[in-house]
Amino acid sequence: MRNYRRILLTLGMIVAAGAYLLWPSVARILVQDALRSAQRQGARISWEGLSVDGLSVSVDSFAAWIPGPPVKGGFRPPIKVDLERSTLRIKPSSLILLDPYVEFSLKAYGGTIDGSVSSPLGKSPRLSADIKDVNLSRHEQLRALGLDSAVFWGLLKDIELTGGNLVNASFDVSIKSIEISRFPSLIPIKLEPLKSGMIQVRGSFETETVDLSEVKLISSYGSAEGTCKALKINQPAHVSADGNFKVTIGESLFPTISPFLPMLSNNVLQSDTRQFNARLSGSPCSRGRQAFGDLPLGALCIKFIPTR
Repeated sequence: MRNYRRILLTLGMIVAAGAYLLWPSVARILVQDALRSAQRQGARISWEGLSVDGLSVSVDSFAAWIPGPPVKGGFRPPIKVDLERSTLRIKPSSLILLDPYVEFSLKAYGGTIDGSVSSPLGKSPRLSADIKDVNLSRHEQLRALGLDSAVFWGLLKDIELTGGNLVNASFDVSIKSIEISRFPSLIPIKLEPLKSGMIQVRGSFETETVDLSEVKLISSYGSAEGTCKALKINQPAHVSADGNFKVTIGESLFPTISPFLPMLSNNVLQSDTRQFNARLSGSPCSRGRQAFGDLPLGALCIKFIPTR
């Protein structure tokens, strides 16, 4: 038995040594092939300063124009993503154990994204990431829409991918210091600049279902806090959800929104209402009910409940 172990260990060391020696050439080929593959999927990609040092691959700068969500006419406007110095590093011992483990470190928009990807033999890849101090307002397209400040933080864990599809994940993300000076002209009412905004979302994803254990939105417009369980989207016309939120309208938003409250809530909320509960469901809205005010929102339904 000991002889077998020695033989396997020796073979593993030989494989690792060979991989280490061949890795620089192989890495360049793999990275360039992956980038070209992404380009074939509709993304436009450019990079500078590709280098390989031992089991590490680095790129000095990286830019990608990725097709965004479809809009009217099926057109998918490109979304630009810029990364600064980015590094990928394979853990040497993972090659011996046939359990590839890659660590990555990215710099983007003044912040960092550090994480790892493991791909055990015969199992689905798993990813985790720690996102710190990414200033979304440095993104040209977001800033053009009026975003003056928004700092993204997040912890993503146990992200499991099968066939390129997301299977499981847990997340704790927040966007802090949100400041918006102007809004797109598509919004039909004039809004005061949004100040001191914060969004906090904690939850998990499993088998096409999202459970949000905490949702918190706070800004000069007011606040909304609650949970949303069993959020599932099979197709645009069929959505399931079970959410409950407590909403408080802030001073800067109240004069603008208060005249519309009775119309939005089927006269359940009055124009002087500042606090109410909102229940989010995937069932069709019903009309004519006196206890709830219903507002259809696509395939979802919001039921307004005044606080006592």
